[in-house]
Formats: sequence, structure tokens, C-alpha cells
Amino acid sequence: MSERKLFLRKLTSFGASTVLLSAITFLSIPITISVLGTERWASFALGQAIGEVCRVIVTWSWNSVGITRTAALEESERFAEFTKSLAPRAVLLAACLGGILIVTFSYDVADYFLFTTAAAGGAMVGLTASWYFISIGDSRGFFVWSAAPRAFALLLGSLTLLIWPEPQILGYAIIIGAIFAILGGNTVIFRLHRRSDNRQSVGFRKRIIEVPSLLRQGFGAFSIGFIAAARLSVPILMAPTVISSSLTPLLALSDKIVRWSNTAATPCLQVIQSRLPKWGANVESRALRGSLVGAVVGFIGSSLVFVTTPPLAKFLTGGSIDVDYALSGILSIIVFCWFSNMVVGNSALGLLGRTKSVAGYSLLSLFVGIAAFFPLVRFYDVHGAFMSLAIMEIALSIILAFILGRSVRRTSRMLDDTASPHQ
Repeated sequence: MSERKLFLRKLTSFGASTVLLSAITFLSIPITISVLGTERWASFALGQAIGEVCRVIVTWSWNSVGITRTAALEESERFAEFTKSLAPRAVLLAACLGGILIVTFSYDVADYFLFTTAAAGGAMVGLTASWYFISIGDSRGFFVWSAAPRAFALLLGSLTLLIWPEPQILGYAIIIGAIFAILGGNTVIFRLHRRSDNRQSVGFRKRIIEVPSLLRQGFGAFSIGFIAAARLSVPILMAPTVISSSLTPLLALSDKIVRWSNTAATPCLQVIQSRLPKWGANVESRALRGSLVGAVVGFIGSSLVFVTTPPLAKFLTGGSIDVDYALSGILSIIVFCWFSNMVVGNSALGLLGRTKSVAGYSLLSLFVGIAAFFPLVRFYDVHGAFMSLAIMEIALSIILAFILGRSVRRTSRMLDDTASPHQ
């Protein structure tokens, strides 16, 4: 099978799992709003936004450069990389769950139980084996043990609301789905490698001792993903404190659209990351090719967001929430820039050894967006909140393009200088 066909096959197989999860999330919104009301749904949506930030913390660097690194390893070394990730992620999950309990009392929400369980369920996803299934190209394992448990738990919880309209049902469903995803995927991987003579076994005590060192090693790559999650969360986490409560449903739905789009694009991003080490004869061509593929995929996805968002919003809410094409255009720009920035920052520049530079400039763009947030929200409300996010992503895209070009030229010159004495 050719490289292109293999890439498209993996893209399709991993994408199908995420499409299922996104589709069920779509279906849950009109049910939740019709049964529980917009205020409780807003509590749930805000909790999910916090959970997404916590998920990024728990997965640390394994969901970004960890995928690329593990994909490049020999089969006998991959299980060791997987087990190495468990203790650090478990420690981070415990810290996040404690943080969620503290944050719960910092927000004025209609339903604290829905808020807390949505946030906790999102954080728990970071302990699943999703990243490992992607790194080894196991789309079936990704679907069965990562996407399906969470998707069907959410679907069952939403449908149960129609019969038993208690908000706790949805919260319990989120937690149960996350638990099944954690236990199922990790158990399957341990059983798979238990039958292999090539597995590398390391004691539990040694893994615990390694936690601080592993977290330090992955901090640069983690910073990129965390800052990206923080950038995406600025509108939903900050705007409720300054806009009218009547605009909160529009804010929450717009945030959902951005997150759904990024979730749908994540398998594409991760497949690109896993294939990047195999593209091109040298590191510069791999970085450039990966960046080009990321730009093309990002443009296609953002175009779909622009066209489909207004009718989708009407469909999901029965016409009660109207997303106009001006806001849809802002959201599509965010989606395009976010995807391109993740490919260039996490993968292409990671190969070129510029991870720390990316983290620094990502943080700078976050500060730029926050500075623009308050004046824009004051004049443009929800549109202004997402305009500030678009400014962050556009600024970062320009900076990363400059860094990529300069890094490729520098690496090429170093290789030429090394080769010249032998000519």
C-alpha cells in the first residue's frame, strides 16, 4: 500500500471514531436543553470546558510528541513507553480532581453537580490509552476502548433524561463512560503485551520515582498543548463574568462548535504526528511536508465549519440560539489557525528541536489575546470574545511560520557545513 493510501486509510479510520463521539454530543444538546433548560446545560458546558483543560494537563506530553516518539520506536520498546506514562498521568489526574473541587466554588452555576462531574469526566479521559492506540496505528482499539465507552455512556444518559428527567443521570453517565474507557483500554494493552516475549517490565516503585523526571522532560511539549487549551478556553471561562447572562447560551454553543471542530480534527492531527517521522529523506523535508499537510487539512475543516455552523445551531437548539455568518467566520478562522499551529508547533518544530521556543511564543500570544479580550467584549459581546481568540491564533500562526522557515534554513546550513569537508 502506498504512503498516501496508508495515510488516508488511517485518517478515515481514526476520524470515524471521533465523528461518532461528536455526533452523539450533537444529539445530547437538544435533549439536555429541552429537559433541563439552558441554565443547567450551560453549567454542563462550562464544566466540560474546565475538563478539557484538565485533560490536557493529565495527558502531559504523551498526547503530542509522545505519539510521534512512540511511533518511531521498535515494537519491543513501545510498551515500556506506555507503562512509563501511567504513573505521571495518575498523579496529574489526582491533582486535577482536587483542583476541580476548588474551582467549583469559584463559579456561580445553576447546577454544581453537573458542572463538577462534567469537569471530572473530562479530566479522566487523560488517563485513557487513546494516545497509545494512535501511536501504534490501532484504530479499532481507539474506537472500542476510547471513543465508544464515552460516546454510548453520553447517549444512554441523554436518552434516560427523557424517561427520568433528573440532571444527576447525565453526570453519572459521563463518569461511568470515562471509567470504562480507562479500565478497558489499559487492560487490553497489558494483556496484549503480557503474551509478548518482547515486553520490557519495570517495577512500580521505579516508575513512581521517575515521575518528577518524566514530567520535567515533557514540560516543553506539554506547555504547547496546555497553552493551546488555555487559549481556547478564554472566551468560555472569562466572558460569563462580563457579558449579559442572556448571551451565555450563544457563548456556550459557539465554544462547543470550536471544541467539536478541534475534537473532530484531533485524529487527523495525531495521524499526521504518527506519520511525520516517516515522511521525507531528512528532518527538514519532514517538517515542511507535515506543515503543508496540516494547512490543507485545516483549510478544508475550517471551510466546513463556516458553511455548516449557522444551520447546525438552529437545528440543535430548535432556533432558540442564532449563530450568524459573521460569528461563524470568526470560528472558522480559529479552527484553521488552531489546527495549523498544533501541527507546526507540536510536530514540525518538535522534530527541529524548537519546542521551548514554541511554548514561549504560545504563551505570548495568550497574553496578547487576553489584552484584546476586554475591549472587544465590551463593544462586540460574544463576537468580541471569539475575536480575541482569533487574534491569538493568527498571531501565533505568523510567528510559527517565521520560526519554521528560519529553523529549516539553519538546519540545512548545518548539514551542508558538516558534509562539505568530505566533498
